[in-house]
Formats: sequence, C-alpha cells, structure tokens
Amino acid sequence: MSGVAFLHRLALAARFVMGLVDARGILLVCLYLELTGLNRFVEAAYGSQHKVAVAMEIAVVTFGREEKARLAAGMTPKQISGCEDKTFHLEKYVSNRKADKWTKAMISRPFTAT
Repeated sequence: MSGVAFLHRLALAARFVMGLVDARGILLVCLYLELTGLNRFVEAAYGSQHKVAVAMEIAVVTFGREEKARLAAGMTPKQISGCEDKTFHLEKYVSNRKADKWTKAMISRPFTAT
C-alpha cells in the first residue's frame, strides 16, 4: 500500500468512526487531523470534511439498502413473535398500555421488514 493510499484509509477510518459509528461530528474529525499533523496532507477544514461526511453517509445508506435487498432475496418469509411492552413504539400510540390495546394495535399494523 502506498503512503497516499494509507493516508486516505486513515482519514476515512477517522471520519467513519467519529462521524458515523460514534457520531461525535465533523469538528472532532477536523481536530483529530490537526492534532495528528495529518492536516498537512488531508484537508481539515470544516467545509471539506462536511462534503466527505455527506458522501460517506450517502454511501453507507446506499450500501445498507442494497445489502438488505440482496440478503432478503434469499430469505423465506416467516412469522416472528413480538413482545408487548410499553416501551415498544408502534406507528400509532394508544390511549392506555393495557395488553389488549397493544395486541389490537399490533394486529392492526403488522410489522413488515422494508
């Protein structure tokens, strides 16, 4: 691996971990690049990092959608059990949290993986 390729991989890893995995944000990536001295080789300005962050987020979302579709194509549908819980957010909320209300809400809006 060449030095330039290594720098690109290192900078992308920092952006991925700080920007997407831990969601600390672009400013932390900029600070990291400055403190490590990598800003001499990789642009550390907020605007430049924002462009990369947006492109990376689009790439990750696109990959997720494509991968989900690819994996789902080989799976057979099956029923799963749901656990009714007051912390389980449905697409609509009910006036009380008694089991019969939750069951009715769950049955009226069956879960569909998309």
